[in-house]
Amino acid sequence: MSKRKHDDKREKHGHRSERAERKERRERNRRAGWPLGNRPVLLVSIILVVLLAVLFHQLVLARKVLVSADAVAPMGFAAAAQESMKEGGPYPLWNPYVFLGMPSFGSLTYNPYVYFPDLILQGIHKVLPFLPPMTWLLLYYFVAGLFMFLLFKEAGLSLEAGLFAGVAFMLTPNLVAMGAFGHGSKLVNCAFIPVVMLLTVRLLRRGDSLSFGLLALCGGLQLLRAHVQIVYYTWLAVGLYCLLFLAMKSADAPPVATRLRRVVCVGLALAVALAFGSVLYLPVHDYSAYSNRGAVEGGGMEFGRATDWSFSPVEMMTFLVPSWLGFGGSTYWGSMPFTDYPNYMGILPLFFAFLGLMSVRRREVLFFLLLALFSLLVSFGKHFEPLYRLLYEGLPYFNKFRVPVMILVLTQFSVAALAAYGIAAVLRARHSAPGRGPLERVALWVGFGFLGVWLVWLMFGGSLSPWYQGMVTDALQAKALAVNATGFSASAAAATAERCFEMVKRDVLVLGLVGFAGFMSVYLFLRRKLSAVLLAAILICLTMVDLWRVDARIVGPMVGERSSVSTESFKDDVIEFLQKDQSIHRIFPMGREFNDNRFAAFRIASVGGYHAAKPSLYEEFHNSVLRAGRITPAVLAMLNVKYVIVPQYVSPGEFMNLAYDGSRKVYEFKTPLPRVFLADSVVVVGSGQAVLDSITSAGFDPAHTALVLEPVPSRAVTAQGSSARIVSYGLNEIDVEADIVQPCFLVLSELYYPDWKAEVDGARVGIYRTDFLLRGMPLEPGAHKIRFFYESRSLRTGLLLSVVASIVILGSLSPSAFRLVRRRKREVASNSADVQ
Repeated sequence: MSKRKHDDKREKHGHRSERAERKERRERNRRAGWPLGNRPVLLVSIILVVLLAVLFHQLVLARKVLVSADAVAPMGFAAAAQESMKEGGPYPLWNPYVFLGMPSFGSLTYNPYVYFPDLILQGIHKVLPFLPPMTWLLLYYFVAGLFMFLLFKEAGLSLEAGLFAGVAFMLTPNLVAMGAFGHGSKLVNCAFIPVVMLLTVRLLRRGDSLSFGLLALCGGLQLLRAHVQIVYYTWLAVGLYCLLFLAMKSADAPPVATRLRRVVCVGLALAVALAFGSVLYLPVHDYSAYSNRGAVEGGGMEFGRATDWSFSPVEMMTFLVPSWLGFGGSTYWGSMPFTDYPNYMGILPLFFAFLGLMSVRRREVLFFLLLALFSLLVSFGKHFEPLYRLLYEGLPYFNKFRVPVMILVLTQFSVAALAAYGIAAVLRARHSAPGRGPLERVALWVGFGFLGVWLVWLMFGGSLSPWYQGMVTDALQAKALAVNATGFSASAAAATAERCFEMVKRDVLVLGLVGFAGFMSVYLFLRRKLSAVLLAAILICLTMVDLWRVDARIVGPMVGERSSVSTESFKDDVIEFLQKDQSIHRIFPMGREFNDNRFAAFRIASVGGYHAAKPSLYEEFHNSVLRAGRITPAVLAMLNVKYVIVPQYVSPGEFMNLAYDGSRKVYEFKTPLPRVFLADSVVVVGSGQAVLDSITSAGFDPAHTALVLEPVPSRAVTAQGSSARIVSYGLNEIDVEADIVQPCFLVLSELYYPDWKAEVDGARVGIYRTDFLLRGMPLEPGAHKIRFFYESRSLRTGLLLSVVASIVILGSLSPSAFRLVRRRKREVASNSADVQ
């Protein structure tokens, strides 16, 4: 059915033609005085690009980059993996350089080429090398703003309303902080929220194959950008919208059967999206069962840990005054363990959101109100435990997520959306007679209310200083006691409280001026003293200034030179020393460096490292042995530790000697075991805790006894006279040659993980979990070639599902593409006929 016939059919059933709606909007934009008013998408795109170029001028003009620790940390293994692939190595599925090894693909540590838009951006950078290094980051801020506008364009709102919502969401400090602090995958997933919601709305309105295919494609891309928690929250929002769509009772609502069919289509589109992302998420799902995200019985994180970063009601003050709880870092005195920024949304978006609630009779407004309240209550986590525990225990996979405050992005999305309806309410009120509309009086009173707050604070705000500073000091002391922190200083706390109050004073003054200017502009607009274009320009400029004064404090400290995030910038004298030893071994960094991933960039294996989803075996070993101070020479030997790195001199004892004296001190462990070694005997131990107790006991010798949890089919006698050595060590494969005189037990000092398989002389054999977290196998006399290799069945299955889903998506998009081609041909033919 052609587009014209489709519109004619809609008009026969009482629906307005989409063509007529577009024409009316363009005419309205032209009358309002917008340049390019007949091309609103182009106009809004230009405005958003200009705003981004101005606000992120250091990234655009000076070609600088963001250099936060979290932005740099993932580059460790990525550098080694990329170098390995350049040398002809395999696609990296395993990272052997941290935690004794962990899945790189299944843990989302490194999964190149899966999210294909990155490949497109890389190609564009090669063709256009003058583009800023962080063009990709700015692109997703642009996507967030543009699709917020398109969402409200689809809802029939004016250009002014959609543009205001786009700017408010694009510059929300939470989103800006994601980019500034290196959480790129989280930012990209948040940018997809308005995209997925727009396509959901289109599919429910139209029920066409194009909307189905685009929703499946964009939902799949959101999945493939690898932040499943944001995807989960997005799909919760989609589910809530579908429920309200089913419950709608307006006169122009489609029949119940039609609504139900379209909701089913949304569900099928998301199912196809899930299949499209299966190449990544089936391995992720498998790994989650063996990570700390599946540590509790039945899977998932322990409730207390899952709710560590819970928002709290008192922190809602930062919605109005961004610095009320300090401004991150050492000044933060709220209830979370720490944070680096406030969850501020802008004073004007917040108040226009309240104005938007005047249209609560609209289904969309009710949806955004419910979504804002739901996400806010969920963000409270342990501070609103009944709701969070209900979701934790009732919703599938919800218990694998941590940081409840992360769901606040839906609150911020909803506030920006409701602000669009508030702007629309103001524009509608213009049609009423001057001086008689209730909104005009509201704008006047609110404007003068802001001015009154500003004046009162200017005259009497200082008198609140003792109360506020006392509250801050008490909160800092309580936090120090809660974590048993030593060295709490009352004078330092008082100084922090004074700094916080100075920030609060500046915030209140700025908010008073912004609020007064904003609402007086609304009043003048309603009095017909300002045009809609000028009102929108004023409100957007005020909101930009309001948000960017917060955003700049987040971004500013993170801006640096591009050279500072290169691999070479990681190198120091200690790494240069360690690189000289080409043997296969591990290091044991002490202090802060224990959680440092930069060693991996130089293929230096560390016992430590950082990842939010550590292997559960390693984490239990770390908590029970390494962090508990139960490290013995036998433990270091078992872990193939050759060097211990400490910040300053220590007494080496009989097992170590100083190997390098530089910026840090490197001690060489005298008796390490090689990465693969042979044990004389095997002992079956009843439990994992018993194994941990045994390996930390004084008499344990890993070269003499291997501890396993299940019976081994063959008997080990002695390793005397036998030998084993690694002949090839790769990311996904390890080859070992062994000459065995009498039956013994081979131990590979690598993390035990079920996807690792083994062959002895070409025959598949089992791998036994040894010494709590290592791999082992019995060997009979003879010369053997042993191959350990990583084989993921979930990856193969996921790849097949992704291919099938891609075919379904292409099949859904093809009819629309064919119609577009045919229409273009008709237009060309018509133009040719006119020329003749």
